[in-house]
Amino acid sequence: MALYIGASDSAPCRVPETKAAVREMKSLLAFQAKATHRSLAVIGVSLDWEVDTAVAFLKETVPYDEILGGGNWVNLGVLT
Repeated sequence: MALYIGASDSAPCRVPETKAAVREMKSLLAFQAKATHRSLAVIGVSLDWEVDTAVAFLKETVPYDEILGGGNWVNLGVLT
């Protein structure tokens, strides 16, 4: 499992190079998982308060297997 945590109001998360690095990391992890015959789930967690904002932010990077968004620091993805 891989976990990405970010937010639309985080300046480093908005930088194109960060988004490109997240996309590249997903590809590298998928390759490694396939080579070692393991499964991979990539989960995106957004610390935005509003769910719609969170989903829109996470869609800017990569397709995730699961998205947890909204609720800021009380987001279930952050608490676990």
